[in-house]
Amino acid sequence: MVKKARTLAREAALNVLYQVDGCGIPFDEALLTAVSNADFEKTTNPAAAKEYTRFLTEGIREHKEIDKVIMDFASDEWPFYRLPVVDKNILRIAIFEIDFSEDVDDAVAVDESLKLADKFAGAGSARFINGLLASYLKSKSNNDEKES
Repeated sequence: MVKKARTLAREAALNVLYQVDGCGIPFDEALLTAVSNADFEKTTNPAAAKEYTRFLTEGIREHKEIDKVIMDFASDEWPFYRLPVVDKNILRIAIFEIDFSEDVDDAVAVDESLKLADKFAGAGSARFINGLLASYLKSKSNNDEKES
């Protein structure tokens, strides 16, 4: 089965972020491991998949304010520090794509995050992630309307 390059890149990025956040592995080592273990040859464009993995992970590492967004929109029952590592990193990927990847539509970023949640996260994670991202996008839309 051939996977889209960006779909596999998101999976590899999640692997990198999980290694760093959940296991304490240094970023460069986690990136090297994830890229060398990902089967990018199954994609339509292996070079693009590797590049997008780097773009996502380095961008998320650079933009620490993404965690503040998650903190602001997480529920009182599930504050940031209690979020499962996988959920937190799926949210980081989606918010990074929404805010910093001009060629990814917001709906695609949300849809791809839900696919990641269905594949790698626990029961109920997709619903939580979808709710948080919907609230974030609604807030962004309201802010954009106020600025117009």
